[in-house]
Amino acid sequence: MLLANFIKQLNWRRIQKSREIRFKIVKRLWKPNTQKVSLAELQKSKKVLVWGGGGIGDAIVMSGFVKVLIENGFEVSVIASERNFAFFNKIKMFKKIIVIKEERYVSCNKLLKIYGKQNFDLLIVLYGKESFIEAYALLKLYKTLNIRHIMGFDDSLGLYDISINYLGTNGNKKINEHFSKRFNYLLIQLGIREYNLSYCVDIPQKYIDETRYFMGGLRNKKIVCLNPFSSTEFRDFSLEQTKKILNYLESKKNVAVILVGTKKQLSLLQKVELPKIAIISPFEDFLYVASIVKLADLVISTDTSIVHLANAYNKKLICVYNNRILDYGEQNNIVWGPNYENAVQLFTKENKGTQDGDYIRSFDVREMHKYIDKELYV
Repeated sequence: MLLANFIKQLNWRRIQKSREIRFKIVKRLWKPNTQKVSLAELQKSKKVLVWGGGGIGDAIVMSGFVKVLIENGFEVSVIASERNFAFFNKIKMFKKIIVIKEERYVSCNKLLKIYGKQNFDLLIVLYGKESFIEAYALLKLYKTLNIRHIMGFDDSLGLYDISINYLGTNGNKKINEHFSKRFNYLLIQLGIREYNLSYCVDIPQKYIDETRYFMGGLRNKKIVCLNPFSSTEFRDFSLEQTKKILNYLESKKNVAVILVGTKKQLSLLQKVELPKIAIISPFEDFLYVASIVKLADLVISTDTSIVHLANAYNKKLICVYNNRILDYGEQNNIVWGPNYENAVQLFTKENKGTQDGDYIRSFDVREMHKYIDKELYV
């Protein structure tokens, strides 16, 4: 067993070393040095490509930043994942959408074949690209898409022409700031000092109209949008918790509850008997979910993209977070929290201090009761 572990570790070090060597060779060939860029030159960059995270929540949080760039005359394109491509495509904010499956699968030949010859004045990288896989992918995008300059945060590999010291060193880490605070530093670099970073999710009218029709029988009722699910079991409400929340809501007058999630997630709810107050959403498209959130009187959710949707529409929100710790020691409760006044943010109690966080299924949903009463009837 010890020998097997030793061989496994040795093989992993070999893989990492080969990735490092490959990255350094390609960097020497394609981007041996960063360029000194004056503020005046940077602010002339009008064709901007933004590379954020791969989730829909990431897309919602960066939407305000993109809106500000567009309002200030920038032509904005985006690097999307397969997960958030459809969302980006339907909200119609971007000049171009470049889709990549995963960093390790970025191919110069495929990029050229699909998108042809491109050119961008500036690539803005919202997340650190510190692994050699990510950094190599960044170099391939830089070369293939003809990017003039790269701007990002805390460059440790000599890739960014403009590197903003955000997380910093020597105890200067801004680990207790919401992710959207990064945009302030980027906008200052671009010469933009007056702006509103509120999220911007403009739903095509078709989705609003069809959702209103679906909700037509619920007139004169308080509509609660309940999302029990996330992308991981650590952040999901259990079926028992979900039923307890529904039972409490059923004790209130003139309330209807619409449960949202993916088709697979909602199928779990169809296997159990739910209180009569519960209506399972028939929609699969995320923009129908967004419409339900927008038309709701109250949103109840775990830590997921629904929280950021509620922020976009300034909806009354009760959400539960599980004390996750992110890659650099940041508190997910803060960095990806709801971040607006109409939100009530509750927390699990274990505080395990892990990247998965506590199990939300251990949360006592009775803690929500006083907030439900307040948010529904005030």
